[in-house]
Order: sequence, then structure tokens, then C-alpha cells
Amino acid sequence: MNRKQFIDALQSHLHRGEFRQRGHRQLTAYLRWYFMTQVKGDFEFTRILVHLPELLNRAFTLLRESDLPEVRSRRKSYLEAVEKDQVPVLTDVTEGLDRILAILSLGSLMKDVTGESFVERRIEAYFMAQDMLLMHGFNEFAYRVYLNGLSDIIDKSRRKGMSGTFSSTTLRSYVIAGRIMFSFSQKNGEGNEKSVSFVGEEDEKDGVRFGMQALYCTLEEALHMMSEVVSGWSSTPQERQLAYVDNDNVSII
Repeated sequence: MNRKQFIDALQSHLHRGEFRQRGHRQLTAYLRWYFMTQVKGDFEFTRILVHLPELLNRAFTLLRESDLPEVRSRRKSYLEAVEKDQVPVLTDVTEGLDRILAILSLGSLMKDVTGESFVERRIEAYFMAQDMLLMHGFNEFAYRVYLNGLSDIIDKSRRKGMSGTFSSTTLRSYVIAGRIMFSFSQKNGEGNEKSVSFVGEEDEKDGVRFGMQALYCTLEEALHMMSEVVSGWSSTPQERQLAYVDNDNVSII
């Protein structure tokens, strides 16, 4: 599919009027305008669908930031349709749930427009790359720390909350109602705290059924904090017991 064929597919989707989610009609109209006026290459010899995530990222950047009258009106229509105040940064993991929903919605729309399932998968993989990096960092912690002595320490404790400090990072855990939450945090120069937290099943034996709960720092800071805990985890059970202890001040993260 080249650029002209993709524009035709957007136009056909508009005419059919089969929109499964809020904002799909407005986003389809905007993308038709964007690919007609802002994309210069014709993509005759390289399939445009292969490069669609990069082009969609630029389209969303323009939709979010531009003061062009034709963009402002389309942004207003889109935000009213999805009942949001602003267009999310699709590549920024700190944007929260609205970003995730926008990515999934965009992938679903492009699958409907193109009829190609791989397009949806490429869009999700491209825009959620930072999310995958965070989970890689946590999985390293789960393998080298949680499954390497920490889970036994938590299981033996009679307290819900525990904590330990490793270099400049504090690790906290809290167990409640069959769930376990981990928080990695550091104090910044202003006395505030930057943190990232994850939640999973308390009886998880493989350390893989966890997901990110909240992120209040940059991707680089989150990865660094998890790395400090991994690096500071002792190889001896006695030192681990001293490093990670009961803490009644820890509450739900």
C-alpha cells in the first residue's frame, strides 16, 4: 500500500462510517488531511504501512502542538469526541492510562482502515517501547532479587510492609488481599520523592505476572533505581535479612 492507497483507505473508512470507538471518525478525518498535506513521499517502492508508526507519531505531535487553524479545529473535534482535555504524548510512558488507551484505540483504527492485523501490532510495539524497557528492568529485579531470597524474607514476615535501602534507592513492599506491591524510590534535591511501583500476585512463584502501577519519574531514573537494588542485593542470606526488614510505616503504595 502506497501513500495514495492509504489515503483512499482512510476516505473509504470515512464513507462506510463503521467506527467502533469514540474519536475514530474525527481521527480518521484528521489523518486523511495529514497524509494528504503533510506527508511528502509517495511510498511507491516501500510500503507505507511499514513506516506507519513513525508517521502516526508525527501526526499526533502536530495534532497536539500545532497552532494552524486547520489543526486546531480538528484537535477540538477529536478532544470533544474522546472527552479529554489534551492529546497525549504517545511515546511518553509517564503520560498514564490515557496514553495507553489512545495507543490501543489508534492501533484498532489502523487495523480497521488497512485490513492488516500486523499494523496494529507494530503500532503497539512502537509506542509502548518504553513500557517494555520498564518491564525488562523489573523482570531483572524479579529474577535476581525477588526470586533470589526476597520472596522468602517477605513470606516469613508477619508484617504487611517491609523496606530496605540499597545505595540511594529505597525498596518498599506491601502485601494485602493476595497482592504484593513493590515501590522503588529516591529523594530528589528538593526533598520530594521520585518513584516507580509495580503490583502482582502474592503467590507468584515465577515473578512474571507483575505490571507497572505508577510512575513518578523518568524512564532513565526508574531503570537506575531498579538497577541499584539489583546491584546492592547481597549474595548471603544473613546480609539479606539485615538489609530488608519489617516497616510499619509502609502502606499501600
